[in-house]
Parts: sequence; C-alpha cells; structure tokens
Amino acid sequence: MKQERPAQDWRVTMAVFTGALFLDLLAWGHMAAFTPLYLRRELDVAPDLVPVWAGVLAAAPLAVAVPLSPFWGVLSERYNRKAVIVRAEYASMIGYALAAIATNPWQLLLSRIAFGFSFGNVAVMLATQSIITPGRRLGSALGIIQAAMPAATAASPLWGALLVQTLGLRAMWAIDAATVLLSGSSILLLVREPNVPRSTAPVLGRVREMAATTIRQPTVRWSFVAWFLLFSGAGAIDPFVPVLIQRLYSGPDPAVAIGLVLGAYGLMTSVGTVALGRVADHVSPTRLLMAASAGLAVIVALIGLSPTLLALAALMLLRAIPMAGTGPALYLHLARVLPASHRASIMSFSPFPRNLAYLVAPLLAAVASSLGLTAVFLLGAFCYLLAFIVSRLLDLAPAFAVRAGAPSESG
Repeated sequence: MKQERPAQDWRVTMAVFTGALFLDLLAWGHMAAFTPLYLRRELDVAPDLVPVWAGVLAAAPLAVAVPLSPFWGVLSERYNRKAVIVRAEYASMIGYALAAIATNPWQLLLSRIAFGFSFGNVAVMLATQSIITPGRRLGSALGIIQAAMPAATAASPLWGALLVQTLGLRAMWAIDAATVLLSGSSILLLVREPNVPRSTAPVLGRVREMAATTIRQPTVRWSFVAWFLLFSGAGAIDPFVPVLIQRLYSGPDPAVAIGLVLGAYGLMTSVGTVALGRVADHVSPTRLLMAASAGLAVIVALIGLSPTLLALAALMLLRAIPMAGTGPALYLHLARVLPASHRASIMSFSPFPRNLAYLVAPLLAAVASSLGLTAVFLLGAFCYLLAFIVSRLLDLAPAFAVRAGAPSESG
C-alpha cells in the first residue's frame, strides 16, 4: 500500500520549528541567568540562602518532568505530535506569568512546577521532522533546528539584561510569557500534523518497550548514561554561575555583567557547534565525546577556583567549545547506529536521562553549596569525569542489534 505524502513541505515545518524553538529558548535562558538576581532584588531572599534556592528552583520543574518524560514521545506517536509540542509552549507561558507576579520564593517555586509540564517538546520536534524529511536532507534539517539552541543561548542573556535594565525583572518574565505564547501559536497555526500511520500500541506498553530497548542495547544504554552524566555536570553548575558572577563583580549593574558573560558563552557555543559539527564528519562521535568530557572536567574545576570576573569569563569561553560538542555528538552517534525503524521512537525517549539529571544535579549542588561555591563546581567536574569513562564504554559498545522477528518499534 502506497504511503501518503506528508501534509506539508518539510522545509516549512523546519522553518517554523526553528523559529519557535529560538523564541522558546530565548525566554528559557533567563531562568538560569536572572533567578539569583530576582531572588535577591525582588523577593528579598538573604544572600546566604540564594544558592540554596537557586538549586531548588532549578530542580523543581524536573520533579514533574521526570515521571512524565517517557510518555510525551509515545503520546505524540499515538495521538497528535503537534498537540504535544504546543502543550509545552503554553505550559511555559503559565510558568513565566506566575514568575512575574510572585511575591516570595515559594510562589516562584509554584511557577517552576508549572514549567515541569513544558518538557519534551524538542525531542518530539526532531522526531516529527525526521518523519517528513527526505533521507538525504535529514542531517541538514535536524542541524538547522538544533542551531536555534546555541543561537538562543547567545542572545538570551543579553536580551534579558536589556529588559532588566529598561523595564525590570518582573516585566522580563511577562515578556517571556508573551514570547512563548507566540512560539506555541506559530506551531499551532502554521504546522500540519504529518500524514503518517499512528501507533496503536497501548501507551504504557510502548513506554515499557522503549525502556526495555534502552536497557537491552548497550549502544543505547551507554548513550543514555552519558546524557545523564553530561547534563548532571551542566545542571550542577549552571544555576550557580550567575551567583559566582555576582560575588566576583563589584560594580552597580550585576545584570549587565551576567548578560555579557553568559551571552559571550552562548556565542562561543554557537561557534563551537558549527566547528565541531564539521569535525564530527571526520572523526568518531564517541571519540569526540571523550575529548569533550575530559576537557569539561578540567575547565569546570578551574571555574570554581576563579579569582576574578575576567578569569571566570575566560574560562566560560573555554568551556563553550567542548560543551558545544556533547549533545550533537550523542545525537549523531544514535543517528549512525540506530536503524531507521527505531530512530524516531528512541530519539523521543531521550529526554528522560537529561530531565533526570536536571532534577538530581541541582539538588546535590544545593547541598554542596553549604561547603562553598567551589564545591559545587568540583561536583560538576566529577560528573564530567564520569562522563569521560562512560564515553569510552560507549565507544566499545557493540552495534545495535535488531532481533529477528521482532516488531518494529517505530510505531
């Protein structure tokens, strides 16, 4: 039976996803960059409690996102991919709106819980795009969509600093709510659901099937462990970089200092993504992952020992290069080793280890902060050291094996 053609040109979907993801992450970056400042200025949290609240608030969305993350890809396959993506954008809108009107850290915590329902959209975007894009253009399409991430990472802190300086912190959250409303509405109005057969497998059965595949296949299992450790490293330190900037900065405008340091870091990440993308065409993704993990372990430890803001800024720029190669290397590894029948479903399942990392790592880092900020960054460095070891195991893992007579896991 001849398969129906996609309902929409793949390039239109790619363009809408890229623009919407950029707007989404443009707002998202403000949470890590400006939450410590918001706690201190607007919510009157004592300085010694700011690191603890920063860690708790960073982890709070994941308390909701982790148990839900295995289901979003399965629900998108069975019911409607576009609805699952738009759900994330509108949940973010509620989170930013609640942040704008919060009067104490507990109310801000409620806004972060709302963000827990906003996870899982990127993986479903990439899986949806992989369904409708011709095979010869798949790498380019997925690369263009993912390019929105470092671009937003570069622009977000500078855009946020401008909003804080001109309109204030609360107005920044309100504008973020409007931004993600625009991104979600653009997908709702401009993207058509692909004309492909829907999965008929029970949702819980499908989740168990994906979990079994992850455990059974070493190349998938170690990929997911590597994702967990790499994002644990980032999740442990990212909420605390703005805290460290404020401690090293003695001027009157900490928002500007935060925006400049993190904006430069994001810009360098964009450059690194392009450069390492070209390198990945000629080397093994797992070897690239090993080098990046080792470099991050050393650099992050040094960041925690930064004596001046200039030293911190220089080390953050240095961190951006290996950091840019981690996610793309893992996605490229899976794209190369997974058969087409398994690719979309496993990619949709990949947020689980990342979300789990962002739940566990900030909480551990909040506890470690009682020993000082240096301990937080040493914790992050240890996670990257473990990621180096796991990357080696991934490099040695056997190829993905499709069992004879097994049903397709693509749905």
